[in-house]
Amino acid sequence: MKQAIKLTQLQQLLNQVLQIDKRIDDMNTDTRLLELPEFDSMAAIAIISELEKQWGIQIEDDEISIDIFATIGDLLIFINQKVTPA
Repeated sequence: MKQAIKLTQLQQLLNQVLQIDKRIDDMNTDTRLLELPEFDSMAAIAIISELEKQWGIQIEDDEISIDIFATIGDLLIFINQKVTPA
């Protein structure tokens, strides 16, 4: 069984994709992704692609919704449900 993804790991991935540098250190599970100026539809696609590649998960089109991108915490929960299914 794979280990759960930690917040710091997701922060690194988001920083890599969104290139938000030092601001990533101030972000936590309550940070609203949809309010970041760097976050748009292309960023969402890039994040999904990187999640699939980095953690070997498959995200189906019907699983993608605005809800999973509401906050960093929501995205982290979604990823961990994919990585460590019950």
